[in-house]
Amino acid sequence: MTEMRRSMGQVLTEQKPKVRNLNPKSGDAGDEVTLAGENLDRVREVLFGGEPAPKPFIRQTKNEIVCLAPDHSSGPADVVAIDRDGNESNALTFIYN
Repeated sequence: MTEMRRSMGQVLTEQKPKVRNLNPKSGDAGDEVTLAGENLDRVREVLFGGEPAPKPFIRQTKNEIVCLAPDHSSGPADVVAIDRDGNESNALTFIYN
């Protein structure tokens, strides 16, 4: 989603992070998880069910973040990416074994 802001007479376009895919979609704490999407280069935090993935991320580009799944109880966990401005991405589900 794009938001418009006015700053000193200029209109700025702000791109929120968007997560399109998780790979794998299930696993254990400590597993590498790849988030694919858009505007991920500005992400400062990835949360799995509210728990932050360890930093630094393994890899981070505009379209991909590779991180480690943090400790979490078994079952589903919403995964969201939060950028430097506090904008939160859509959530996708990771299933902990």
